[in-house]
Amino acid sequence: MELMFIAVLSSLSVVISAGESNVIGSREPVKVVVGDDVILPCHLEPPFNVKNQTVEWTFNNSIVHVYRNRKDKLVDQDQKFKGRTSLFPDEMTRGNISLKLTNVTEQDAGNYTCYVPKLHSQISKGNVTLIVEPVKDHSGIITIVVAAIIVAAIIVAAIIVAVKKPMQRS
Repeated sequence: MELMFIAVLSSLSVVISAGESNVIGSREPVKVVVGDDVILPCHLEPPFNVKNQTVEWTFNNSIVHVYRNRKDKLVDQDQKFKGRTSLFPDEMTRGNISLKLTNVTEQDAGNYTCYVPKLHSQISKGNVTLIVEPVKDHSGIITIVVAAIIVAAIIVAAIIVAVKKPMQRS
């Protein structure tokens, strides 16, 4: 009787956890510079092991990443994301379904959705907005610094010449 009670109780806790977990994206936009890597945050709250669940990431109705049956399923992945996405399998037991996107391009900017289809909760999708900033052009600053160094070198040379001339006359 006691063993049956524990089995029923543990089954009940799994159902309650699965039913009560919501998918949470990011309230704030995530910013990244072109060429950098970024993590698009998404998790279940309260935490729930999604290792045996399907997890889907989409962008403008195209497939970014799919995880199913404990494996990445990237056959239908949009070509522009090929080889640039990954999840964190070791973290999925704690409800972390964040997506890592590498070598970000300007075309990656926009709204992403993380989705757990078989999650029995009111919120099975989370959203993340990615803002991609261009690489900052430092060429203007570098030009000014180089020019300042050259001017400083000319001034120092002129001072040295001016100081040596009176010494040579003596």
